Amino acid sequence: MATTLPRARSIATAARFDDGTGTRARIGLIALAGDATVEQDFRSLGLGADIGLYVSRVPSLAVTVENLLMTAKGLGGATALLLPDQRLDVVAYACTSGAVIAGDDNVATAIRAVRPGIPVTTPIGAALVGLARLGARRVAMLTPYVEEINASVVRHMAAKGVDVVDIATFDLLAEDDMARVTQDAIVEAVAGLDHARADAVFVSCTALRAMGAIERLEARLGKPVLSSNLALYWHALRLAGIDLAIPGFGRLMRTGLA
Repeated sequence: MATTLPRARSIATAARFDDGTGTRARIGLIALAGDATVEQDFRSLGLGADIGLYVSRVPSLAVTVENLLMTAKGLGGATALLLPDQRLDVVAYACTSGAVIAGDDNVATAIRAVRPGIPVTTPIGAALVGLARLGARRVAMLTPYVEEINASVVRHMAAKGVDVVDIATFDLLAEDDMARVTQDAIVEAVAGLDHARADAVFVSCTALRAMGAIERLEARLGKPVLSSNLALYWHALRLAGIDLAIPGFGRLMRTGLA
């Protein structure tokens, strides 16, 4: 026996609309295809539904200079997929080494070609702003990168007035391997850095699961500790007008932009 389905009644006259701006801030995030960490770190901040994260991704391969330059070519297309024709307050490119290799200015240019005038941040740019706010000019740094990438990051930071006084690396190429490094291994590696000459510690790479360990590392070392994701979200929030002190994530998250 055939089933007769009820016909839907139009209730268009009962619909109500707003301007879609109910969120206090809308952050557009461009993540690497294989980064399993960066979105989870944002959620761990516990900001609530009124601060939105909207994610697009770019293809990514092994972390080499050539591949990072190729990945950056996808920035325009990825930006175009972030809430087209709707409000965004800031766009964050979640690749530390990629922003170093492609250049922060080139990253911003590619994003603003699609979203003219929008504030743009990257992990390395955000970290440098954060270090300046904390008065840190010398850092000890932990990375997962191979030597070629490490050297590029060190040179980039030196050109911006920050000296890397010690560096340790997990020496990895694959992004999924970087995301699988345990937090205990990260804490142990940070503890093994030479901190005596450093004003702060920087854990570079959005795939490394360092953000949840920031508070205990600072308590242990007695100085600021930044990770790529911590710096990126701190700066993105500040650029979006959210000057909110977030406890449990170290000194930077309790610091204003100015």
